[in-house]
Amino acid sequence: MLEKVKKTLKRFHMLRAGDRVLVAVSGGPDSTALLHILWRLQGEMGLELLVFHLDHMLRGEESHRDACHVREMAASLGIPALIKKFAVGKYRDKRGLSTQQAARQVRYALLGQVARREACGKIALGHNQNDQVETILMRLIQGTGLQGLAGIPPVRPLAGAQIIRPLLEVTREEILAYCRKEDLQVRWDPSNKEPVYLRNKIRLQLLPLLEEYNPNFQEQVAANAQLWREEDEYLAGRARELYAAAARQLPAGVSLSLQAMEGLPPVLLRRLLRRGIGQVKGGSRDIKQVHLQEAQALVTRGRVGQRLSLPGGLEMKKTYGEVIIQGAGHDREPPAPFCSFLPVPGGTTLPTGVKVRARLLARRELPPHLSSGPRRAFFDYDLLSSPLRVRSRRPGDRFYPLGLAGSKKLKDFFIDEKVPRAQRDQIPLLTSGDDIIVWVMGWRQDERFKVTPGTEQVLQVDLE
Repeated sequence: MLEKVKKTLKRFHMLRAGDRVLVAVSGGPDSTALLHILWRLQGEMGLELLVFHLDHMLRGEESHRDACHVREMAASLGIPALIKKFAVGKYRDKRGLSTQQAARQVRYALLGQVARREACGKIALGHNQNDQVETILMRLIQGTGLQGLAGIPPVRPLAGAQIIRPLLEVTREEILAYCRKEDLQVRWDPSNKEPVYLRNKIRLQLLPLLEEYNPNFQEQVAANAQLWREEDEYLAGRARELYAAAARQLPAGVSLSLQAMEGLPPVLLRRLLRRGIGQVKGGSRDIKQVHLQEAQALVTRGRVGQRLSLPGGLEMKKTYGEVIIQGAGHDREPPAPFCSFLPVPGGTTLPTGVKVRARLLARRELPPHLSSGPRRAFFDYDLLSSPLRVRSRRPGDRFYPLGLAGSKKLKDFFIDEKVPRAQRDQIPLLTSGDDIIVWVMGWRQDERFKVTPGTEQVLQVDLE
């Protein structure tokens, strides 16, 4: 088993000499074997190990005993341990999550925090080959595409560190045999034996049935997962490139160009839509293939004005030349006009929830070519007048769009840029002094206030 783990470490470039590794240890067989193997390898590979254990406070005295067991095990190996307690039950109830979802969110959040604080570049988790197969079957049952079939990644980023899974090519049976051989004491979670959760049902009921048809079923699925992952990574790379060309950030969501999506193969179109939905939603969990197929149909066959409900309280709407993804009903009622003072330095939060930050910089501190974008702009501060305000549009607004020779009505600018009518009242305008527009935020700066070689003070404004 040790040689198998070494091959996995090498194959996926998981560790380098001198790595500081945060090892997540629950006290069960998987994490216990993981810690013991990394302890055996630490001298050979020049590793620094730190144990992390989370007491979820869900099992009363048993949870406390788990924590004590992990602390004693780490001490016996001469490895420092950090034991954290968190009331996952309260977090679950407050967020309306399942126990498993809540525990996962808390666990990964704390792992990221501790890894940053302790300067650990790697976070080792004890997922094994059986976990991989169960995850793939669970996603297949719930409805997934190739991304879901790729299963648990051997390596992935988390909070500036890397999660690694050295046991992912090792079976649960091999881990149990290793624990017996090395006489390792482990803790058992009785909930793993209860066919209540979907994963447990797959483990206890479905997999034994499938292995009656093919005794090598788990090995074959695990081997295919790596092939599916490689294909998924290639398609994900292509989707990133296409998304960069098709997407435009809006104050309350994302716009995707219909022209940029025209003629795309369905597999890439669905991935592009997944990225857009995930960006607005804050993650792609709960986005199933049925949602992506409905979104695809809206793009390719939907009529202008048609809407589609999406997970997370989102909505997709087709307009002239684009589809817009944002909170459901966001554009149903015209928002009230707003006007907020913008201190320098400082910030303000608009009624729409958008935050605006401003700070003053010396030109010599900045690179020769400043890179503005939809969410950040730079201005010659000495050309501006007080007060600076952020407000919604008003009748008769005009400005001098950057790159154009003259002025333009804001209404005409929105029409030319194909800004949906329902969004125009939500777009913030940065104004100077006597209500002169400096920046149509998220869209275009005013030519008159741009930074030039003669600029001495630069105002940086960020839109969050």
